[in-house]
Amino acid sequence: MGLCQSNPSARSPGPAPTASEPVRRQPLSENSTSSPYPPPDAADAADAADAASISTPPKEYSKSSPKPARGISSRPTSSDIATTLTSASRPSRKASTYSLVHAAALSQLYSPSPTNPKQLPQGVKGCPNLGNTCYFNATAQALFATPPLVDYFLGYDYRGELNPGNDQGSKKAQVARAFGEAVRSLWGERTGGGATDVRALHGSLVGFHREFGDMGQHDVAESLGFLLDAVHEDLNRVEGKKPYVEDPERETREEEGDDDEKDEEVAKKAWEGYLKRNRSIVVDLFQGQLRSTLTCRNKKRGKGRGCGRQVRKFEPFMYLTLPLGKGTNSVEDAIKTFCRAEVIDGDNAWYCSGCKEHVRAEKQFHIWHVPPVLIVHLKRFNTDARGRGSKINSFVSYPVDAFDLAPYISSPAKPESTSYDLYSIALHHGGSNGGHYTNIAKNRCDGEWYDLNDSHCSKASRQEVEQNKAAYVLFYANMVEGSEEEGLTNSERSRRAQHIRRQSISMPHLWPGMSAGAGNKLELRSSLKALDSDDVERSSSS
Repeated sequence: MGLCQSNPSARSPGPAPTASEPVRRQPLSENSTSSPYPPPDAADAADAADAASISTPPKEYSKSSPKPARGISSRPTSSDIATTLTSASRPSRKASTYSLVHAAALSQLYSPSPTNPKQLPQGVKGCPNLGNTCYFNATAQALFATPPLVDYFLGYDYRGELNPGNDQGSKKAQVARAFGEAVRSLWGERTGGGATDVRALHGSLVGFHREFGDMGQHDVAESLGFLLDAVHEDLNRVEGKKPYVEDPERETREEEGDDDEKDEEVAKKAWEGYLKRNRSIVVDLFQGQLRSTLTCRNKKRGKGRGCGRQVRKFEPFMYLTLPLGKGTNSVEDAIKTFCRAEVIDGDNAWYCSGCKEHVRAEKQFHIWHVPPVLIVHLKRFNTDARGRGSKINSFVSYPVDAFDLAPYISSPAKPESTSYDLYSIALHHGGSNGGHYTNIAKNRCDGEWYDLNDSHCSKASRQEVEQNKAAYVLFYANMVEGSEEEGLTNSERSRRAQHIRRQSISMPHLWPGMSAGAGNKLELRSSLKALDSDDVERSSSS
């Protein structure tokens, strides 16, 4: 486990630049070239499709600009969606459908000041250290820099999806509420600098998981998992008692070899079962699917090769924890190691129904489907049999731009794009007995990278971004390539981040790995029909 200290800092960035007088600036729009996350194409359909959104027309910034309303209190009707598909989204209202959420959020983002280059751009703020909470600050800053998650809390009526009655979530959905308030506090101001008050967010997480209230040293990957899990349950669209779902599996013989098409059918059933219990923005953005294969290696059978029985299952993952060791010099190496078969035996022996006893077995993972936002956790910390901790401090190279995951995806169903861009890195400086967490993140308003060290913010160098020995948790966004055809808008030509796709049981083309290309686009009538299905979100405010 990584450890943090409250006061020492890995570097001395100096005080953050102070904000100057407000300047007259344009919001980011379709014609803006500052943002690395340009607006989407024309909408394919309404809430059910979620494959694109409508651009917001540019407006001049002024002190009298209307503020967005706090939410939409009524459920959208078919006519409402049909109307929004043919008109520009209104910046003064929160989007009631996922297909408009990016545009609604985009209207609240502003390009950097052209007259004051020292002024930090919108979205760049520190987080105060509350006492050994640098791990929490690094976690929060990574999520605050995640464009589609920010869009959801800025541009969507997320209060209508709060599930305060979920006994697996926080009390009265406090974690999701506090996270939404922190996002709006950070991105609600047109300039950066200063600090975002994260006390309520940290306090809500402590209320949900008491272990974080000891003001002790904790791990970024650990806090990230707990925080996302809390936000998921607080916004889980499955209300009431969750149904019991049995995980499907496919039993086969080793000598039969791989049959990816049969595996894909089981994978779909497994994901459908998962969605019956879990549907939220966290599932939509961060969760992918792994294939687990267990092969009998009974020493008594087949000359030690086992009886040949194989069982394949499919399970969701929030982030990939990649092992590091000798010969692991890059993230690509670590993925290959992660997907390598390992022997389980002794206390971990597997019960083989063919041999009718616990036997030695091989267990192997394959990446089956990848999510829109991929989190990669480099397992730098280890504990030996005596409980002594150690840390691997060696440099592990990682892709920054256009990380192509296609070679590592085993499913025959490939997504529209397998290209990912790095946008945030949680760093751990120090050893296994102590250290300090910071974050570097790419700002969506100016495309620059910033060093976020508790309350201090400063620009990060290219070397800090590309060759950082302290890299611990990497955050990647799925990118969609534009087109070079004539007659297209800037957004259609640009490489852009994947937008939110709302997953539902009846819309499998929106599941991880499923393409939203021309062959899978829904007609408008399908979107309107979906309003009466079990997948429609609640839109009334809590």
